[in-house]
Amino acid sequence: MRGLLGLSVLFVVIWFLTTPEGYFWPIWPILGLGLNTVRSGIDAYSRKPGIITESQIDAEVRKLRGE
Repeated sequence: MRGLLGLSVLFVVIWFLTTPEGYFWPIWPILGLGLNTVRSGIDAYSRKPGIITESQIDAEVRKLRGE
């Protein structure tokens, strides 16, 4: 989240230093970053973890040991 805020501030500072009376173009990258952050959050927190059984764990251990 700090990265999003930092980039947003950077975009606004660049806009202010170059064309403060011009079109406020930083809104577009800020909106893009915000939408991507929301999508990533939904993707990360909406998934329900699958149930892993003891037999699946045992099979993975045997595979890693080369059995």
